[in-house]
Amino acid sequence: MITKISKLWRIFGTGFCIVLFTIGAFILSYIYLPLISLIIRNKEKQKTVAQYAVYVTFRIFIFIVHNLGVIRFKFENMNLLKEDKGCLFIANHPTLIDYVAIVSKLPRCDNMVKKELWENFFYKNLIDVAGYIPNIDAEQTFNQIKETFAKGNNLLMFPEGTRTVPDQPITFKRGAAQIALRVKAKIRLIHLDCQPVTLTKQKKWYSLPDKQPKFKITVGEKIDPADFLNKADDLPSLAARQLTRYLQQQFIQDSIMMEQEIKEMIIEVLNLEDISPEEIKSDEPLFGDGLGLDSIDALELGVAIKKRYNITLDSSNNEIRNHFSSVSALAKFIESQNK
Repeated sequence: MITKISKLWRIFGTGFCIVLFTIGAFILSYIYLPLISLIIRNKEKQKTVAQYAVYVTFRIFIFIVHNLGVIRFKFENMNLLKEDKGCLFIANHPTLIDYVAIVSKLPRCDNMVKKELWENFFYKNLIDVAGYIPNIDAEQTFNQIKETFAKGNNLLMFPEGTRTVPDQPITFKRGAAQIALRVKAKIRLIHLDCQPVTLTKQKKWYSLPDKQPKFKITVGEKIDPADFLNKADDLPSLAARQLTRYLQQQFIQDSIMMEQEIKEMIIEVLNLEDISPEEIKSDEPLFGDGLGLDSIDALELGVAIKKRYNITLDSSNNEIRNHFSSVSALAKFIESQNK
């Protein structure tokens, strides 16, 4: 009963926050920033003021989302971003709110914007005044990116190009690596994790998990693309492929280790001596047509998981079947319980 009430509250809170965000964007775009444009004629100063206004607005918005209990946020090592100048920030993209959460900690940061947002009535004026870079014409886009780094500004990118598909491996496009190599900009990694996952592209905004999501942002290492260019004998295309592969691995490494551990546990606990961990695919079904486990196997596996990871498994929870659907889903469930 408490779980249902909590979920209903979060559905209401999510709807309220979406409306609030839209109103805020309209006020910034068509009231505040036009006034600023009349007072401040210098385009660069307009851009600075606009980006700071976005930062303050997003900071307030994240405060409201957090304190309404819609999503709980945790930020780690954010002070590292204050030290970066002319740096390419790269982040994974699990939810709709990723950009808002990151920029709520960045008073000044450029961003590449999709054509759909550039043409959106509520956001287009804000995007224009804030000096965000439209991802429309390749040559024009690159020239603006080069100008951004020349001024010592930072640029935020999501190399996946769209939100991550739950229970699917992260796949980066090469654009971010190519930009870093061409403009010689260092890369700062920003790791985003939301458990249980919410606000994905595949579900409606009101299709929320039973449990309150916990959203964690961790600023990671800084990478010098020049190292990859040297290793690739100064061949940019090869360096871009290697750098993209390396960046991708940094965001999936923890999950891969957990998945490997689960595969080894399945074989050990269920005495599946005729197969190896490599033969168990992370995204294949554990039951039925996949690995072929049955209800007795599920009980034994559940007991082993309880003991090893010290977590509680509620058989009455409707989502427990989904958590045990595959190795990948099980790994994410265990990670979420241990946060």
